[in-house]
Amino acid sequence: MKKITRFVPVALSLFVLLASCKKDNSTATTTTTDPNDPSTIITKGTWFVSSLTQRTEDKTLAFSGVTLTFSSNGTVSATDGSKSASGSWSSSKGGVTYYGSAPTVAALTISFTSTPFDKISKTWNVASENNSNIHLDNKEPIEDEHLTLSKK
Repeated sequence: MKKITRFVPVALSLFVLLASCKKDNSTATTTTTDPNDPSTIITKGTWFVSSLTQRTEDKTLAFSGVTLTFSSNGTVSATDGSKSASGSWSSSKGGVTYYGSAPTVAALTISFTSTPFDKISKTWNVASENNSNIHLDNKEPIEDEHLTLSKK
């Protein structure tokens, strides 16, 4: 009888513990697109430079108020209220790599000729992307330059 009276509280505690555990079926709703093709999202909507850094220097302020619109025909327009500029853009599967390694990321090339937009004119490797942000890294590792475009 003593064994049963010891077993009942342990069994009851175990039952309560297991019954109170519930599996969480909620999932995040961030949609990620093909990491090898940034053109699938960049042509949808208007973007702004949410971050531009080179080494320890933050250069984001130069793009305050600037909006970027990427068209499917390969043109990009930049507007900051008082001035605007046109440029071009292209994407390719397989970013730029060094030392003979195989490319595993996409590349995004942005080209402007007027200031300050020319600061983002280069070929960038796509570090990550989703429907609201595109994180880009300069293809030249020595530059330690990073650009984040966010959807307006």
